[in-house]
Amino acid sequence: LHFGANLISFSVINEDSSVDNMLSQCDITDIIGEGQAASNTENGWVGNLDNLSVNRGYWVKADSEHICPVVGMNLIESEYDLHFGANLISYACDEVGLLEELVECNGDINSIIGEGEAASCVEGNWIGNLSTLNPGRGYWFKSTTSFDLAFECPEQSANSREVFVEQPREYNQSTQQAFYMFKDIEGISQGDEVRAYNNGILVGSQIYLGQEYLTLPTMGDDFQIETDGYLSLSQTPIFKLIKQSGEELILQGNIPGWENNEIFIVEEASSMKVLPDTYELVNAYPNPFNPTTTINFSVPDISKVTIEVYNIQGSRIATLTNKEYTSGYHSIVWNANKLASGVYFIRFNANGLADSKKIMLLK
Repeated sequence: LHFGANLISFSVINEDSSVDNMLSQCDITDIIGEGQAASNTENGWVGNLDNLSVNRGYWVKADSEHICPVVGMNLIESEYDLHFGANLISYACDEVGLLEELVECNGDINSIIGEGEAASCVEGNWIGNLSTLNPGRGYWFKSTTSFDLAFECPEQSANSREVFVEQPREYNQSTQQAFYMFKDIEGISQGDEVRAYNNGILVGSQIYLGQEYLTLPTMGDDFQIETDGYLSLSQTPIFKLIKQSGEELILQGNIPGWENNEIFIVEEASSMKVLPDTYELVNAYPNPFNPTTTINFSVPDISKVTIEVYNIQGSRIATLTNKEYTSGYHSIVWNANKLASGVYFIRFNANGLADSKKIMLLK
């Protein structure tokens, strides 16, 4: 478990399946199921969620990153009684399964939502950043009718079981989330980032890797202190396209208001340039590099800019620029083909303001 909200399921269930027994060795403060919840208080667990089930999914709030051990029988669940609307269920198979092989995209299920990932059924195909179902995870299945869902667990294959590694991000995972799937974004290039904001607070981000649909999770304000100020019903996020140069563009289009557990497809999004309001050495890409890297910086006003390179001993080894730049985002390329591998420092000075970044040359 990582700190904060985790969307999980239990394939190991004890004869005593009570929340108190199953989570006795876990640093968990709250657990939320579909229409059920329990909170860990000084007087023990309180709430209407008493026992855990192998076929259900759960949000658990962890106070720290840790391994949560549970003891019991290893159970396989691949049949589910779904009702109309959102069903929070488990994935209790032992092996990772491809979504397109496990669940048919035929209209009975129009979307599936996991922790920070989602898939939508469009014209007989699953689109989005959720492509596999993974052991130990929970999923919201949104059904258009009531029916019995059954899928065949994948056969065991070498190295097929996925190990979950929490990806670093600057926002907190919420139990309330929606997804905006952008099909065509004006001016986007592979490696650019799209960010979502609510009143200046970052509530979601995603790197564009060239996929047809960029799937952006956006977090809502739930019971956690860490999500104060996040999105609430009908609020519309502000989306920004962050170019690798550091240039920021505002995305505009037919963008619906936010709603928990919803997926919104935005067919086209135009972009509008935003001028920087700070002097900043944005980043260097790639980093590590061999032998060239692009150094990006921003200036809000016409200014003289000096960019120098220093080695780890503090000696200046190159002056990359020393001239006047107009307001905007700029970049220069440094070729270090004559230098040895190692750590170097880029030092930026403009209008009396200084900044620096560490970069690494690997040959």
